Amino acid sequence: MSQTRTPLVLVTGLQPALTARAAQDLLHAAPGTVLVHHDVRELGQGVVLRTLREPGPAGVVEHRSAIELAHGCLSCTLRLDVLPLLRSLAARPDVTRIVLQLDPALEPEHLCWAIAEVLLDDEPVGEPETAADWVEVEAVVAALDAATWLGDASGEETMADRGLAATADDERTVAHVVVGQTAFADVLLLAGEPDDAWAAAQLDAVLVRLCPSAARLPLGGWQPGPVLA
Repeated sequence: MSQTRTPLVLVTGLQPALTARAAQDLLHAAPGTVLVHHDVRELGQGVVLRTLREPGPAGVVEHRSAIELAHGCLSCTLRLDVLPLLRSLAARPDVTRIVLQLDPALEPEHLCWAIAEVLLDDEPVGEPETAADWVEVEAVVAALDAATWLGDASGEETMADRGLAATADDERTVAHVVVGQTAFADVLLLAGEPDDAWAAAQLDAVLVRLCPSAARLPLGGWQPGPVLA
């Protein structure tokens, strides 16, 4: 078992372009950072696309893998790939921080629970282990579009309506997902501006009520190191 757990940052949000930007900022913020992203859009067909980015001698090196999951479910994705991957990365002496860029379909609260509670299937002989024996969640960062977040959080569209459902039976609403992502975050990164002063006041009031202790910063103008220290 690891004696010193590796810091882990989860980057969440409904819009992949925004989460990717925040995750890239983290990747370049400190030496030894590794960025992992699981694309679960083909999970219904039993395939997850995993991308791992890490610094190399000539810049960032990217590794892509297609992971076959016979059961085609989010829980299987976590148990069979994400959690063992966290352990293997944390065991590397050259990895000082792991960043998980979450697909919109993956909810950070569920993932944090799995890290702490789900036993690793392929653990070595000895005491049962969870991923939390190897990694420590440093922060959950949510990237939000300031112009559209409030509408998403109060609308009735489903994830399937947006083409974001993980599987054919994913009946979650967009509002359920974005509110959960935001309420669970330690840091909120806002991209763009609300349409007008009234929309800005509404957004501010909702975010203060939903996550009063979260740091709120502009995406693109934040300093990952000091915020997460």
